[in-house]
Order: sequence, then C-alpha cells, then structure tokens
Amino acid sequence: MDIYERLMEELEERNYIIHKGDEKGYEYLKKEGYSIEVLNDSQNEEDHLFIEYDETKYALYLAGEFETYTPEFEEDVYVFLKDIKDILQGKKCSVKLFYNTDDFPKCMAGGFMKDKDVRGKDVDEIFRYVFLSKTLKDKLDVNGGRADFSYFDPSKNFVIDIEKKTKH
Repeated sequence: MDIYERLMEELEERNYIIHKGDEKGYEYLKKEGYSIEVLNDSQNEEDHLFIEYDETKYALYLAGEFETYTPEFEEDVYVFLKDIKDILQGKKCSVKLFYNTDDFPKCMAGGFMKDKDVRGKDVDEIFRYVFLSKTLKDKLDVNGGRADFSYFDPSKNFVIDIEKKTKH
C-alpha cells in the first residue's frame, strides 16, 4: 500500500478537502503534489491539520507549526504516519514559546510535542532544552511570555503564562 492510500485509510472517518497544484494558492505543490486539509471544529483554517506532499517531501502543518519528512527514508515515512495518527488522536500538539516585547510577543521556539510531555508540567520542564540557553531563559525572566499548546481538537488547547522574574 502506498503512502497516499495509507493516508486515505487513516482519514476514512474524517472530513477533509484535497487541494492540488492547479488551485490558486497551491501552485507550489507541482503536478503530483497534494495538500489534504483535515477539518476540525474550528472555523479558523490555521487550526486545521494540513498534510502535504510536494513531490520531494511530506509535511504536517498545525497551528503555525510544521514538520517535514523525507519519503526516501522508511523511518521518516513511519514517523510521518505515526505523527498524523497521534495529532488526530490528541496525543501530539503544536507548541509555541513566546517572550514579551514592547510591541508584540516574539516566538522563540516551536514544534510538535507529545501530550504526555506537556500536560501537568511547568514551563521549565517542558522547555528544558530551550532553557539550557542562558540568553533565551534571561529573555523570559526579564520580559515574561507565554507558551501556547494547540491540538487538532481545539477544545484541548491551553496557554501557560510566564511571569517576569524580578532581578535582585
């Protein structure tokens, strides 16, 4: 079974739209490429899961975050299909870490994370690798910020506010 057939099997019970390269805004997909927009309860298109193939790589997009996968590597294909399943089942979410600036929050890290690695944990534990950088940690300590967690099911989304820490 090829990857496209496996995707269709995974999406069997879902509502989705298939976009092709001849559609306005999807020209980058080329002749054999496609973008599958998996619809959820949100009216915001950015909250939908996009599964794309542009003839060279696969990609997943959710809530402004993305991950790419190389089809030549069997392990990448396995991880790609597992990530889709995990996102749809709420086992994985899109994560963004922001620090405050005078004008607007600025993103300092993002990606996909497992639900079990974020639920019930504090920001220092969730972003422990980001906080290994003293510069990034200092930006949050001085400015404060927030961490956004976005799921395919928008009712599971949550935010953790990060308070400024006073320097002594």
